[in-house]
This record gives sequence, C-alpha cells and structure tokens, in this order.
Amino acid sequence: MDNILKWIEKWYVENCDGDWEHNNGISIDTLDNPGWSIIIDLNGTKYFKENIEKIVVENDNNDWYSYHIDSGKFMAFGSSNKLNFLLNKFRDIVVHEI
Repeated sequence: MDNILKWIEKWYVENCDGDWEHNNGISIDTLDNPGWSIIIDLNGTKYFKENIEKIVVENDNNDWYSYHIDSGKFMAFGSSNKLNFLLNKFRDIVVHEI
C-alpha cells in the first residue's frame, strides 16, 4: 500500500539543507468549512515550478478540491476527506511533471 506520509517525510528531509527549511517548508492546516489547506514551498528545490494552472472540482459541499502552483508554492484546498488525495496530487505533480 502506498504511504504518502512516508513519501512527504522523505521529500522534506531531502530538501532540508541547513538553509531551505529556515524560510520554506510544508504547512498543513484545517479550514472552517470544514476542510484542508496545504501549502508547500518549492522555491530552492529541484522541484521548483513557478506556476501551474489552478484546477477546481466542486462536486458538492462535502466533495470539493482545488490545487495550483503560484510563485513557486503548491497550494491545495479540499473538503475534509481530501487530505490524502491532495498530498498524492502534490507528489504526482513534482515527480511526474518535472
């Protein structure tokens, strides 16, 4: 079985270089509607991408998500059941679209 948390841990460790982690990193938070917010800074990593067009899917109030890269930051938001999906979407973007 795929373990996205192990992959994110590895990705973070690989990018910590004594400098990057002081100003960049990963932020996972909750939203009040309810849902998730994920912001991952790609600046200074080999995965840097300036921008990726925003994707928005709104099936209903309990099934929605969006993600994009703007100014070198992956930003994703989704309903309360989308955390795993959004983390996997990040991995798909940085691993397969380099």
